[in-house]
Amino acid sequence: SMTRQSFAQEDDLDFLTSGDAVFAPDDLTTCREGWNPDPIGCERIVNAWDIGRRQDHTVGISIGLRDDVWHEVAYDRVLEPYPAVQARIDNRHKKLGGKTRVESNGVGDPVIENLTVRVEPFTTTAKTKVQAIQALQLLIQQGRFKFGSEQLARELGLYQWADDAL
Repeated sequence: SMTRQSFAQEDDLDFLTSGDAVFAPDDLTTCREGWNPDPIGCERIVNAWDIGRRQDHTVGISIGLRDDVWHEVAYDRVLEPYPAVQARIDNRHKKLGGKTRVESNGVGDPVIENLTVRVEPFTTTAKTKVQAIQALQLLIQQGRFKFGSEQLARELGLYQWADDAL
């Protein structure tokens, strides 16, 4: 139930393994094996959106649960005006269904207000961000997250705990 980093720090007193890199390259390679991007046959779908501001990209990912493994079924990283982002969120939700969550911090609130589909707002805090990253880290280490997007592979491969300069 603990990530490798947490276990290394808590039980082995190994602070090298528990360093800044979040996702191990070998784990990310394994994530690409057996990836099935087809949403058909998924027991659940979750769509999640991080709304970009100014020169920050908007990122949306849809994942589907199939046999206890989450598969990326759609991924977008775009630099578009908010009306285009709203249309993208509406279309994705209508196409895939499931639950759609949109980060409501800052610019997310007006985007949510102008959607035609019902979404769940999500407020990111320092604590929820760490919890989300650790949950993804654990899924990846257990081989329970599969993806094929090159952009997602690049972002996960570069991600560090100290992410202010990324």
